[in-house]
Amino acid sequence: MKFNLRSKLSWLAVALIAAGSVVAQDLDPITQKTILLSEALQAREEGNLSAAKDRYLKILKIDNSDEGAKEGLASVDAALASLASQRAASAAA
Repeated sequence: MKFNLRSKLSWLAVALIAAGSVVAQDLDPITQKTILLSEALQAREEGNLSAAKDRYLKILKIDNSDEGAKEGLASVDAALASLASQRAASAAA
């Protein structure tokens, strides 16, 4: 029962995030950045590095000087590079 409830809650969260992305397109830049940052952090926490990277890049399109987005993007890029080197090492072994 707990798993089923968690699954439903997870899908609800995904639906809300998707709706938030659509709504964010019509909002002011600060609100857009806030929503995108929230999505980036959640994606990163869930291990979805490509989605996190996408959100950080969208923030930087809105405001190229956003230090939080720059740092988040650098962190995600480092994690992606680490995964790539781990996969290469395991493939070579």
